[in-house]
Amino acid sequence: MRKKRDLTVKGCPCCNNNKLYYLFSIRDTHRVVMCQDCGLLLLNPQPSDEELDAIYGPEYFLGNSLENGTDHQSRLKQATAVNYLNLLGRYRGASGGELLEVGPGQGDFLAAAASQGYNVTGLEYSSSACDVIKSNLQGQGRVICGEIDQLSDEQEKYDVCILSDVIEHTRDPRYFLHNIHRLLKPGGLFLPLPPARIPGRPN
Repeated sequence: MRKKRDLTVKGCPCCNNNKLYYLFSIRDTHRVVMCQDCGLLLLNPQPSDEELDAIYGPEYFLGNSLENGTDHQSRLKQATAVNYLNLLGRYRGASGGELLEVGPGQGDFLAAAASQGYNVTGLEYSSSACDVIKSNLQGQGRVICGEIDQLSDEQEKYDVCILSDVIEHTRDPRYFLHNIHRLLKPGGLFLPLPPARIPGRPN
């Protein structure tokens, strides 16, 4: 029998302070604590991989299953992707290059970026979401199922890294951002985006 992994957090993953104070519980099963120094809130203990697999299932990523709702969501996400790509173009002065998006959802931003000449890579935790992203990309980029450690051999590869509604889902934000930095080329751009707010979907 596999030994159960201890996911209790002993110190703040951002500032290393070991004074974590209990605040409240969610559904009497998930304890939320706060770091005394930096104010970071986190679950303690952290959810297991099995719990995360249950949380990030098809319903979480794919949203409203009604056809009209799905079409409406898709139009909103595509419009948001174009706006962000225009912002990116104004900042960089050019399009194209190697672009990584971590947590691409259904791949709307990746598809829009590929249409503007970027070589796109999507890193996604959910296998069901990966299937949808691959379908939406229609062979125009790479989709990798897993976590940031799986890109450890791609240091200084990317011109742009995009995150939207991701950082709060990581177990160790500082370690996560350190890995993003190593993946970027010198002078590469890291763009954390606010999530597109979809009516009826929790963010």
